[in-house]
Amino acid sequence: MFCIYYKAFANKELGAARAGFAPHTGYKLARLPRVKRRLEQISEESVRELIDEAKEEFRMSLGFLKTHLTRIIAMEKPHPYRGYADQVKALEAGLKAMKVIEPARVTNSATAAAAAQAAIGGQTMEAIYKSKWLAQKEAQLAEKFEQEHKALLPANS
Repeated sequence: MFCIYYKAFANKELGAARAGFAPHTGYKLARLPRVKRRLEQISEESVRELIDEAKEEFRMSLGFLKTHLTRIIAMEKPHPYRGYADQVKALEAGLKAMKVIEPARVTNSATAAAAAQAAIGGQTMEAIYKSKWLAQKEAQLAEKFEQEHKALLPANS
């Protein structure tokens, strides 16, 4: 994979990082005889085809993660002890693996918010929960108003 990423990005460090190696190893990898031979064998057309396949796989994976994040947000009752921690950690791991969020930038206090914000297009968890809370409060107030209104109406109406 290093060879393909190196050819695609023309950058040893980025090629190594995308292939799952430490970025600084890109220079060492590029000097290996078998890697040099493989780089000569790879054509530009095959690199473009592989990049297109990788983009499609990325879109499908990101869609999968967004679908599950939506399901988590819509859940009425989280686990009684762990809450949403398991699902959020799974989403975080998926987003990190896809390089949608950077592992070094995510802190323990911002993990859920960062994962959600990256996956749902910029909305924060606070905005999502606030809107859900607000909708519930509006429904409660509407029901209360309806009951009070019915109590004020004459019995014949």
